[in-house]
Amino acid sequence: GQEGGEDGPLGLAACGVAPSLPLEGDSGARQAVRVLEQTQRTFLHLARSEKRFFDPRPLVEASRCMGLEYDVFQQNDAPEFYDKLMHKLEEGLRCSDPSLRALKEYERCFGMELVNQSIPKERTEAFKPREKSDSLMQVELKVANMDSVEDSLSEMVKDELMDGDNKIEFESELTGEVAKLVGVRRTCISKLPNVLVLHLKRFDLDYTTFETIKLNGRCSFPQALDMLPYTKEGMRAKDKRSQAQDTQANAEKGAQKQAGQRGGGAGEEEVAE
Repeated sequence: GQEGGEDGPLGLAACGVAPSLPLEGDSGARQAVRVLEQTQRTFLHLARSEKRFFDPRPLVEASRCMGLEYDVFQQNDAPEFYDKLMHKLEEGLRCSDPSLRALKEYERCFGMELVNQSIPKERTEAFKPREKSDSLMQVELKVANMDSVEDSLSEMVKDELMDGDNKIEFESELTGEVAKLVGVRRTCISKLPNVLVLHLKRFDLDYTTFETIKLNGRCSFPQALDMLPYTKEGMRAKDKRSQAQDTQANAEKGAQKQAGQRGGGAGEEEVAE
């Protein structure tokens, strides 16, 4: 319970603004720990204090070590600030807790993984899908022409067909053969965190004027967000349903063709139409 660095279940002392020690001479580890302490202090006051206000200047001053594009008292890019803040919190936890128990809890709370999939659509008996995982702390979502967060997430995991000159190169694990095949590329979530951070990309480039513009269109979000359709498991279930529907459609088409042959070909003409 250091004054200005409360990090436990302690009462709040009635004091003024916590001192913000100068960063000059501080090691990188100490700077990261100070960011951690001031973040803890900020959230502790928000959760427990009966005051009607909170002075965040100590946390702002501690953030100078993040190397933001602009001064800490000016507006900075939100996703950049979030990424650098989380990096400093991780560094601070490593330095302040040698057992790494707090770091594991931090990763369980905020850590997530996206997987980039390349899936062949031909010669699937010889060539298998390949994946590449990427760890991150937030998901950036397009909002241009999107009515809701669900629309943005669906756009993020949408299949991209790679055909013609854009065929994907696959290597057979059995024979070592390399071939360019028609395939699908997509991104989905392989690991969800307990706290999911979604960043709505409301700034875009106007290709007419080549200026940055802000997108102020409405993008709704539900009180409860079902993330299963956007996960690896959800996409796998969707693929199975699609394959089952294709198999059923082919079976029905074959049955109609056989019935047409028995009826003198009239059925075949109807199927062709």
